[in-house]
Amino acid sequence: HPLQGDKNHGFEVLYHCVKQGPVATKELADFIRERANIEETYSKAMAKLSKLASNGTPMGTFAPLWEVFRVSSDKLALCHLELTRKLHDLLKDVLRYGEEQLKTHKKCKEEVLGTVDAVQMLSGVGQLLPKSRENYLSRCMDLERLRRENTSQKEMDKAETKSKKAADSLRRSVDKYNSARADFEIKMLDSALRFQAMEEAHLQHMKALLGSYAHSVEDTHVQIGQVHEEFKQNVENVTVDMLLRKFAESKGTGREKPGPLDFDAYSSAALQEAMKRLRGAKAFRLPGLSRREGISRGPSPVVLGSQDALPVATAFTEYVHAYFRGHSPSCLARVTGELTMTFPAGIVRVFSGTPPPPVLSFRLVNTAPVEHFQPNADLIFQSDPETKDFWLNMAALTEALQHQAEQNPTASYYNLVLLRYQVGLRGPESVPLQMSAHWQCGPTLTRVSVEYSYRAGATAVSTPLTNVQILLPVGEPVTSVRLQPAATWNTEEKRFTWKLPDVCEAGGESQL
Repeated sequence: HPLQGDKNHGFEVLYHCVKQGPVATKELADFIRERANIEETYSKAMAKLSKLASNGTPMGTFAPLWEVFRVSSDKLALCHLELTRKLHDLLKDVLRYGEEQLKTHKKCKEEVLGTVDAVQMLSGVGQLLPKSRENYLSRCMDLERLRRENTSQKEMDKAETKSKKAADSLRRSVDKYNSARADFEIKMLDSALRFQAMEEAHLQHMKALLGSYAHSVEDTHVQIGQVHEEFKQNVENVTVDMLLRKFAESKGTGREKPGPLDFDAYSSAALQEAMKRLRGAKAFRLPGLSRREGISRGPSPVVLGSQDALPVATAFTEYVHAYFRGHSPSCLARVTGELTMTFPAGIVRVFSGTPPPPVLSFRLVNTAPVEHFQPNADLIFQSDPETKDFWLNMAALTEALQHQAEQNPTASYYNLVLLRYQVGLRGPESVPLQMSAHWQCGPTLTRVSVEYSYRAGATAVSTPLTNVQILLPVGEPVTSVRLQPAATWNTEEKRFTWKLPDVCEAGGESQL
């Protein structure tokens, strides 16, 4: 009990205990930081293991299984990388709490200064009390000794006076002690309650942080278990007969056995082929560069029941932002884009059921022109920035789809933006719309003309530009306006708007 004990050390013990709170917070931060480093190291090691599997020999019947190893290693690397990210976020919360904790302790230290003074006062009075008691005891013994020795009355009077003074001094010391003790008890009780409230809040916050830590680790272990289960299933699905058949299909040299040859027939056919080549010899030609179209990588990875596959579609949408200055033909252009994945409505039931959904992943290729990627950190994670491999957080994906289903229960499909990207600044050749503006400003008259035209070659296929609008803000009061062609006026935004017909290559140059 903080108020018990003859040495009154309760305050010192409690205050020392409270001071250990920030120490515990710092040690927890160090522990989480070290665990994050371990997870990051493990993730990098699994990524290296994935590359090792990618470099497995493509020859032989075992070759297809290396892809199973690669995918599993990639997903395990991403599991540990995601745990690393969660631990770093948790570490930020711990450090933030540590800073708030120091501020709280500083404020508390100022608030308990009165208790410190009360402790010191009680200690000082407590040290004087034995001296006063010993002095009183000594005077009483002197008086009793003089009485026994039949000392003169004068000496007896002096001794009695000293004894009374010693008694008065002891009484004042006792009163001071009782007063200091009463003040100490009031302030000590207040400080003890304050310390107890601080410790309770500290322990509750620390337990909440530990709960977040345990939840993050548990989620990762569940994901790792799913990856291992998927790996085991994939290995079981690839049978020996399947491996042998795939090898035979890819490396086979034919399905029919060669028959015996007749010399006369064979030599006659060879002679005819030689004569045909001689007669048909003409100028040679170089093959042109071929263009590969995007193709499906196989069946849908999401299966309903035992046979029905649910389609998962992706789409890239790109935007061209251009900045034209005056009548200069040059401009600054920036291309941004986003990758959207579309899921059918029925997939919510599949993802929410048992067994757990497969972990979806994808890889982006031909990304050299892209200078910046911004993945949706809530939905996808990146394993290796060099290969642009991504995989989806299935728990977050299911939650996002369920949210869309609640918002729009009659929708047949749901769209989710997975990442955005930016291509570097380009010149006017990448902008399908060429513009230039001319201003003539005078004291009472302002003339503005805008010339625009379609730029062929900016896109792979020349397509007319639709829904083109040109906005002209007007800041000063206008008394008279002449527009060619007509435009609409927005009073609130104080601007003119021209809605143009489709801009195409055949339209040539136009003017406002």
